[in-house]
Amino acid sequence: MFQYQGNSDIGHREGGLVRRFSKYRHKKLCPASPSAQLDISIESPLVCYGPPANSTGALLTGHLRITQTESDCPVILHKLSLSLIFEKATNYPVSRRCRACATSAQELNRWDFVTQFHLKNQTHDHPFEYRIPGHLPASCRGSLGQVIYFLHAYAKSITGEVSILKVPIKVSRALGFGVEKISIRTFPPTTLTLKLIRPSVVSLVGKFPLKVVLAGVMNKCGKTLICCRLMKFAWRIKEHQEVVSRACEKHISKAPSEGKCAIRRKTRVIGQNELIGGWNFDSAGGETSMELEASVSPAGNSSCEADCQDGLRVTHDLVIELVIIEDVRVSRKNKLHTQHCATRVLRRSFELCIAEHGGLDACPDVEMPPVYEDVPARPPVYGDSDALNHHPWFFLLALTVGENERSCYNGLLPRCAMSDL
Repeated sequence: MFQYQGNSDIGHREGGLVRRFSKYRHKKLCPASPSAQLDISIESPLVCYGPPANSTGALLTGHLRITQTESDCPVILHKLSLSLIFEKATNYPVSRRCRACATSAQELNRWDFVTQFHLKNQTHDHPFEYRIPGHLPASCRGSLGQVIYFLHAYAKSITGEVSILKVPIKVSRALGFGVEKISIRTFPPTTLTLKLIRPSVVSLVGKFPLKVVLAGVMNKCGKTLICCRLMKFAWRIKEHQEVVSRACEKHISKAPSEGKCAIRRKTRVIGQNELIGGWNFDSAGGETSMELEASVSPAGNSSCEADCQDGLRVTHDLVIELVIIEDVRVSRKNKLHTQHCATRVLRRSFELCIAEHGGLDACPDVEMPPVYEDVPARPPVYGDSDALNHHPWFFLLALTVGENERSCYNGLLPRCAMSDL
């Protein structure tokens, strides 16, 4: 169970001002101890299984707890509410000093628990429950912007004392293990063909396998043989971030585009490595194959896939780079003459999906027990009473049931069977 405790408690008057100098501090403006305390506990992690188009969302369940501290007189609350907020923020707004341009908040749900009740030196729990829609993006913090979910609790007493508690929550998206992706790329004007086999989903933690097959290494034209030698193999994982900063109504004129928004992009490398040698060369088939492991750098502070409309969007690519040398071999007078023709740098990019692994867990909808309509019909009953009396089940039951226990089965056994007991 995840429990959060707020630092701002009931005891500060709404709109009150407390100066820095000690002579202005007063018990009415700054009491020694708060009269009540707010806590929020969440029962389970929030995970959306599957892609946004097919996900059923995540179930949010928890408790809002309000506790009165040591005080002589009880506290009377005028209002107690809780809101679930979905916020999109950008680090590069149209107007830097405008909060409306930097953030865009949406209230997903609101719970109004009470209008007025007393706190008498005890703890009050208020449970809440909500299903977060599956099409919403997961929580993400990038260098250009953030996608944040948080719970906002508000309590107000009849004397004007206000307590506000803001608790951030993390919403993750897990994708199960799927079929491996196979991509084939060509490199004109050469005859090389690259075949890459990679996992469908990659995690930020740990390594993932890559299998590379380079075909068309040798090409024969009459007495001329063109051979491509692989000198270096390198891979890089790139992260592309894009954020849409919308201008508020007050700063529409400052927007650089007609769509009343500013778009910023950033690309960085979050993992890379290179190999020089160590691959298998098949001269008969003209193929070069290798198997290696790649991973995301833990120091890169990278993010998973995210696609927030009018907000932050994060994608990843796997870049494969090859350095080859073309050799032309000509057979003259039973002698093979080799001549270096050219050195080429070949580069191709592949889509890479980085997300949370679902593991062995399944969506709650899959594990849901059957409802009443899904239960099949009961087994057929015996039509012949004589066949029912001589059934082995009733015969064994008659031997095991005592005289004092036979009355308990009067409502279960048919009359024909009870007469034999």
